[in-house]
Amino acid sequence: MTCLIISCERSSSRELTIFFINDPHARLDNFAKVKKLVDQAKDSTAVLLVAAGDIFSGNPIVDQHESRGYPIIDVMNECDFDISVIGNHDFDYGIDVLQDRM
Repeated sequence: MTCLIISCERSSSRELTIFFINDPHARLDNFAKVKKLVDQAKDSTAVLLVAAGDIFSGNPIVDQHESRGYPIIDVMNECDFDISVIGNHDFDYGIDVLQDRM
């Protein structure tokens, strides 16, 4: 977790907490913990939840799902991610699947 203080005009400041994940590779097991931490932080600060890519590939539940990738997308949507970038493994199902998931 990274915490940043942003100074604004007139000597006021507002705290911003940035939570990020990196290379989850379709591991679904810790997202309930992420959601709880983020929701708790939102009670007292502005929050950004970001993913640094490689969300797909690595979990049979996600890799073999009839709509490849959707279990991780559904979980991330439930966690209210603000930003996600594309990593190299996000192309593993092919460009057409990636474009459809976006």
